[in-house]
Amino acid sequence: MGSALELPGGQRPGDVVRAARLRGGLTLAGLGALTGYSAAQVSRYERGVTPLTDVAVLRRFARALAIPPGELGLAPAPPGGAAGRGRVGAAVG
Repeated sequence: MGSALELPGGQRPGDVVRAARLRGGLTLAGLGALTGYSAAQVSRYERGVTPLTDVAVLRRFARALAIPPGELGLAPAPPGGAAGRGRVGAAVG
């Protein structure tokens, strides 16, 4: 599957972001405003055109959508609020 991250159950992080955005009644532009990305970039993340593999970006979406980081394949934030700057590796399956 290339460099795309796949979560348990076969979902991609973009699928989780889209479902949470729709559940919250947010538009692409609304989520973009909360995260600092354009509506077009949010759409690219959701569709997997731009892979969601950067830990800081994943945490930004989790915060904006008020979802647990674990839903995006992340561990809870470390004490002190450090968001981490790494990348999530490709899932091996």
